Amino acid sequence: MRKMVRILCVVTVLMIALDHAFAEAQVDLRLEISHLASQLKMLTQRVQQDEEMLRQCRDQEEKVSSLQRNVDQLKWQLRNVTALEDVIEKVRWSKNKISTPNRRFARSSDPTEVAFTAMLNTELNDVPIHTTVIFDFLIYDTGTNYDDSTGVFTSPTSGLYLFSVFIETHSVNTEALVNLMKEGQPYMFVASDRGNDVEDNTGGNVCLLTVNKGERVWVKTILHDKQSFWIGFTTFSGVLIHPH
Repeated sequence: MRKMVRILCVVTVLMIALDHAFAEAQVDLRLEISHLASQLKMLTQRVQQDEEMLRQCRDQEEKVSSLQRNVDQLKWQLRNVTALEDVIEKVRWSKNKISTPNRRFARSSDPTEVAFTAMLNTELNDVPIHTTVIFDFLIYDTGTNYDDSTGVFTSPTSGLYLFSVFIETHSVNTEALVNLMKEGQPYMFVASDRGNDVEDNTGGNVCLLTVNKGERVWVKTILHDKQSFWIGFTTFSGVLIHPH
């Protein structure tokens, strides 16, 4: 009987101990759950904040993209306006150019005084290769040595001459290329390349050349077809600097 009482006491003590341990475990579990819930709430708030920041960044990116599109459109419009102003100015200059196509100045009977300058007064387009460029407006000539109907200079006096050639292409992405020719032989190259509608790119070169009396000098296209030349900027000049 005493043995049974002892066993019951032990069991009772164990039950009390288990109840106490279970109660403590429940308290710890509630605390852990509460802590996890608090962390989850903080993480949820942080995710919401990050999502809001991401949305704002996307809105800003859309605004930047929209502004960039507007800037690109304005640049395109500005290029068109600038190109149009350039064309208008050149057309105005063309309309106001000197109306006499064969004006000559300072004619001299001295055979040692030889000089001329001729300018392109008519726009040229789709010029094929191996074509003589005719500078059809004679600005200055001491005689009748440059023929503005053929583009050829004929030397009246043997000597050392200085020649200059300047050209400007009218077409975008189509290079203009010419040679200075003397009696069929090339002596100098000139090139002009225009990258866009608003860019002016005049090419020029000079050459010292011995030319005998009666020999001819002219400018000829080379390398490819469909070249173009702009008025006013395309010129051909020569001067005798030392007669022989």
